[in-house]
This record gives sequence, C-alpha cells and structure tokens, in this order.
Amino acid sequence: MRFTNLVVYKYKTPVDYSQEQLEQLLQQDAFRKCGAQEYSTFGWTNALGKHGLTLPHFSKEFILLCAKREEKILPAAVVNEALYERVRHIEHEESRLVKKKEKDELKESIITALLPQAFTKSSCHFAFIDTKRGLFVVNESSFNKAEQLAALFRKSVGTLPIIPAFCDFDLDVHLTDWLTKTQAPESFTLGYDAKLEDPTDEGDEVALKRHALGSDETRLHLDSGKRVTELALKWSESIEFTLKNDGSLKRLSYSDTIKESNSDIPKEDIAVKLDAEFLLCAGEISELLDRLFTSMGSSDNEEPQSNDKPQHYQEAKSFIIETGKVTVSALQRHLRIGYNNAANILEELEKDGVITAPGYNGRRELAA
Repeated sequence: MRFTNLVVYKYKTPVDYSQEQLEQLLQQDAFRKCGAQEYSTFGWTNALGKHGLTLPHFSKEFILLCAKREEKILPAAVVNEALYERVRHIEHEESRLVKKKEKDELKESIITALLPQAFTKSSCHFAFIDTKRGLFVVNESSFNKAEQLAALFRKSVGTLPIIPAFCDFDLDVHLTDWLTKTQAPESFTLGYDAKLEDPTDEGDEVALKRHALGSDETRLHLDSGKRVTELALKWSESIEFTLKNDGSLKRLSYSDTIKESNSDIPKEDIAVKLDAEFLLCAGEISELLDRLFTSMGSSDNEEPQSNDKPQHYQEAKSFIIETGKVTVSALQRHLRIGYNNAANILEELEKDGVITAPGYNGRRELAA
C-alpha cells in the first residue's frame, strides 16, 4: 500500500479524531452503488478493503482513509449513433429538419434510456492523516482530484480546516535555487529530470529527461531567466520523487529496502501485512515532508500587508469579482505569482466570504 503521488495539506488546528467518532461520521457518506439514473457515486469504503472491518484505519498516529468511486460507462459513439438514427427517422417521417434544441432534448432522453444498461467501473482513492504533525496527505496526481476527496471528508466530518502544506513557500524560487547551485538540501540529492518555464506570457517550457542537470545547456536555460517548475529529487536513499512548484509530489519510487521490509510477514496475515506497509509508507512520507519543510525554512518571499492579508489580496479580489475566474491558474497568470501564493490568497478570500469552499468537483465560485 504505497502512495505514489502526493497532494499535501496541513491542518490549521490540532487534529483529534477517535476511532468510534470518525467511523460514525464516515458512515453517513459510505459508498453505495450507482442508481439507475446516476452517472457516478463517491463514498467511503473500508480502508483495508475486504481485510478491514472499519472505514477509517487507525495505526499509531496515522489514519488511513479510502473513498470509492463508481462511474457509468456510456460511450459517446453509442449515444451519437442512437441520436443520428432518431433524428434521421424524424426528418424522414415528418419532412422537416431537427434543430439544435430538439436534438439536445433527444440526446437527454437517449442517455436516460441507456443509463440503466450501462457498464460501471470503480476506483479507490486513498488519503492518510498524520495526527502528530497535522498533515492531510492525498494519493492523487492533481489538486483538483485531491479536492474532491477533501470535499467528501469535509462533508462527512462537518469541517476540515486545512490549507495547502506548501502555501507559505514560493517553490519556484527554491527549485530554481537548488538547480542553479546544483545542490539539493541536506538529506536530498538531485535527480536527472527537471522542467523549466519562461515566466513571461510566451511560457516556453523545457523538459530535461535523464539529463546531467549541471550541464552547460541547463545553465543557459537558467541564465535566460527560466524558472524551475519541476525537479527530480532523492531522499535519504529511500524515496525518489519529483517536486512540482504547486507543492505536489509526483512519481514516488521506493527503494528495495522499503519494498522488502515486511516480506517476513506470512501471506495469511494479510491484514497485519497491510497495516505494517501502511505504517511504514506513512512514516517515511511524513519524515520526508518534515525534511522538506525544514530545508525551506519560513517563506520570506512575500511580505504580508499591514492588514495581515497576503500580498496581492486586494488586486486578486477585484480580478475575481470582475471576471468570475476563481482558480489558482487564473490568479497566477494575472498576478504573475507562484502557485502556492495564489492558493493562499484563495484561502483568505474563502475565509472572508468572497468565494465558496471547493465543491465536490474541486471548483470554487463567487459567494452569493
């Protein structure tokens, strides 16, 4: 049970969940299969699968969570073919053209008729809570997908006071500095992959794969003003990963020592083995994150304004109200700031009631 892509949040308040309390809360949104007219469902399932008896799995200071999604598979080609036949029949029988509005209505009726017959596929999505360090770690490749799981947990427990864990750091600056010096922080070594991007509107991007990052070619890109947006790192001979400037960790690869550390547990003790693997994985990840936070120290790249609001807060507020674009990427492009600074501004705007919390699809909107 290894986490291979990480989106990390930190709690703003102490974490204190009990097994019984959390079980009851998650049961409210337990997984159920799709109904006849439902496209998808999303709910909590036993964290250890068929080998577990509870929805949340508690192990020392860690809590493992698993949300299951079921989706209907309705190929567009099937719907379009049925629509084509329906339209052709009407136009032939009634000697008239079928206009767009009527086509849309026909399409909806076809989908309604086909949904109960559609195949389904399911997927499991994992997260763990580090109650000691106050971390909420989601095994997803993007913030949008992670926000969907976080939104479900927020709905179940009533409140989830978390913010992106790297929101206090301008990771572009740190990544660029490490590559410029060809020197990773203590306990880390540079890998062989990186992405660099021109911060101007042109946005030229360079991807270096299996590349000597201290080469003259890399230096030319850095001297031209490109900033590092992704950098491959290795931590303590244990985990290789790529750190992105949005604070996500991608493509985690574990050493053979970690993979084989629980090989002595008998196969018949599968629940014990799963628990041991989770505990080892969560412990390694939490320690890795500890070292990353320590290596970057406190962020002093953007000074708070006199009213304790993040820099660019008022400009961002005006931009969102005028355009209705409530996304991190829109703020990044408009204000020319890093991902984490933009995410931090959105958190402040949510606190002030200007925008909503992320919905099930991870999107925010202007508050009513």
